[in-house]
Amino acid sequence: MMRESAVRVGLVFPELLGTYGDRGNAVVLVQRCRWRGIPAELVEVHAGAPIPDSLDVYLFGGGEDDPQLMAAAGMRASRAAIERAHAAGAVVFAVCAGFQTTTLPIKAGAVGRLPPMAVKLNGVMA
Repeated sequence: MMRESAVRVGLVFPELLGTYGDRGNAVVLVQRCRWRGIPAELVEVHAGAPIPDSLDVYLFGGGEDDPQLMAAAGMRASRAAIERAHAAGAVVFAVCAGFQTTTLPIKAGAVGRLPPMAVKLNGVMA
């Protein structure tokens, strides 16, 4: 079956969650699709922008403590969009701080504990 549009791989908040070369994960996913004749595009969602519900893959990478807190706030603000996309079949690929931010409470000095985004995937909190 032929896709009507390109696979949209979203690199979410790369300036905050890109400590360990996570851009490479997104670039490789896009290139592997192309090698197989599947149109694909890399979509960067920068910090401060809402995360759209129109991506096929959401890549949340690694980050240090302060950037992780900033990313968590943006992720919580876009939680409904991510959950809609996942319910429609999108993949959430979260590594390192991206995974921690989606699943664990984050301790922040004077701010206290922030609740996790906790996207529910296939009945499992992930």
